[in-house]
Amino acid sequence: MAENSRRRKWTTRHVWLYRLFLAALLSSGHLFSACRAELVASAATAPIDPVLQRIWQSATASDAAYQKLIELCDDIGHRLSGSPQLDLAAAWAVKALRQDGIATARLEPVMVPKWLRGKESLQLVAPRAMPLVMLGLGGSTATPVGGLKAEVLVVRDLAELKTRAAAAKGKIVLFNQAMPAWTPQHGSGYGDTVQQRVHGAQWAFEHGAVAALVRSVTAQSLSTPHTGGTRHQGRGTPVPVAAISVEHAELLARFAARGIKTEVLLQMEAHEEEPAASHNVVAELIGSEHPGDIVVIGGHLDSWDVGQGAHDDGAGVVAAMQALATLQRLGLQPKRTIRVVLFTNEENGLAGGKAYFEAHKAERHVALLEADSGGFAPVGLGVHGKDDAGTAALAAWAGPWLQALAAIVQLQVVPGEGGADISPWLQLGVPNFGLVVQGEKYFDYHHTAADTVDKVDAKELARCAATMAVVAWQLAERPPD
Repeated sequence: MAENSRRRKWTTRHVWLYRLFLAALLSSGHLFSACRAELVASAATAPIDPVLQRIWQSATASDAAYQKLIELCDDIGHRLSGSPQLDLAAAWAVKALRQDGIATARLEPVMVPKWLRGKESLQLVAPRAMPLVMLGLGGSTATPVGGLKAEVLVVRDLAELKTRAAAAKGKIVLFNQAMPAWTPQHGSGYGDTVQQRVHGAQWAFEHGAVAALVRSVTAQSLSTPHTGGTRHQGRGTPVPVAAISVEHAELLARFAARGIKTEVLLQMEAHEEEPAASHNVVAELIGSEHPGDIVVIGGHLDSWDVGQGAHDDGAGVVAAMQALATLQRLGLQPKRTIRVVLFTNEENGLAGGKAYFEAHKAERHVALLEADSGGFAPVGLGVHGKDDAGTAALAAWAGPWLQALAAIVQLQVVPGEGGADISPWLQLGVPNFGLVVQGEKYFDYHHTAADTVDKVDAKELARCAATMAVVAWQLAERPPD
């Protein structure tokens, strides 16, 4: 999930819109209950589209998506941009799609940034010696040979750093902003707390610090650091930057609160190399009546270089692949073309999404749907228009349309949620959709060594594939409205 463009994961404005939407639903009391009851009743009595029912039953009865995830994650592993593993994953995806009868599966070339982690470590030197758990952030520069030893200044956020600017000079700044626990009403709070990770190195540099540490962006931690990208100009951040575990961020904060000086030794070999050749994976079922009208479904094939990238975003990749494979296996040909795109380099550059847009912007795309929130149970369909008015109009359009699907799958409309890879299409006014899943556990694993296949439930993943299939089919079959 890339944060410098969107979701998976949101900008502050999108989080605000989502919270406002949910608050309105929850505050409506009996009205909401009545509407929900009416929805359930109408779903029970409305005729079920037999084609949609076949698609749903076929996809949910199969564990093929999970078997694909096992192959991708266990046999290939994590897939950082520019790595041999990402090349293997692209070749694997083409082969798997062709084995499912999708003869159009192919590679499209993309140049991607290549950042390498190298060896890295963090040691507490004072007031006592002990190792600290860390992961360098994507795009970080290296420390000097032999490492960087300095006193730690603990702050909550940029606002506190500004009030203590004089104390930051020559220090290593630790941003210790806690991420709130996930709730159904407010989601994760990721869009706010991720800012320290995205901008922390730049903020520290601007205030005279020699490096930055960031409390991992998660509400739950078992001494597990979370990596992720940073935003900066040029190649490499202005100062080295790493994430540390919640437990060790709290340890340093407790020392600071007691007036005890802390000193650490940070060692990092991280660096950028020349851009590398990579590929998007593209495959489609050609439309029967409007082959030039294209509905895209997909996810991103790359991941960070820890764990297996199972939820982020192996699940989205195999769900999209299996959605297309289900339609192919059932012998269904949509009126419009349904195209799967597996994007490269979402995590640290969005080169795949940008390259796909440039290569295909002359084609008529009518909708794009991305899955990049994990393989948990689907609960909603995100809608994102060109601007706030476009998003509101799209949400109003999607509500009745999703009610028609309610006999098969019940999805809430979630304004402001689309996908980082498909966002370039908003400038042309093409609607963006995002698969919204139950999000309570996602940021427990996000960008960590714990993002592995065993965290994904096969039945929930099958529902993701089924949801993508029925939504794509409906978008491809609808009249031109």
